[in-house]
Amino acid sequence: MHCPTVLIVDDDPDIRELTSLVLRTVNGWRTITADGGDAAIKMCRANPPDAVLLDWMMPDMDGLETFEHLQADEATRRIPVILFTAKVRVGQHRPWGWHGIRGVITKPYNPATLGNQITQIVGCSSSKWSNAS
Repeated sequence: MHCPTVLIVDDDPDIRELTSLVLRTVNGWRTITADGGDAAIKMCRANPPDAVLLDWMMPDMDGLETFEHLQADEATRRIPVILFTAKVRVGQHRPWGWHGIRGVITKPYNPATLGNQITQIVGCSSSKWSNAS
């Protein structure tokens, strides 16, 4: 059975560590982490993950710029990207809407349902993204 790999991109080391721990222990998935856009792009080119959980607000290169770089590269453009942000509010303008980002998960998130949210957004069958512990 396929064990999905999720790349978690966030400039906050505590969020990276906690999110990685949640997806590994609750869902049995593999996780890799990056502290910013440059590292994420290199990781995606070297070994494409099944999905990217991408922080919107990061220094140097924000999530949208990182996503645009991934989309511009034939080797990485098909990787599903989910925006990971604390900046979503009901009725707020969503500047990422036209970019083709698969979905948005807000922080803080519910650890018990994070994996299900990712699975729904990515649109994969439950067998591909099932617990693979």
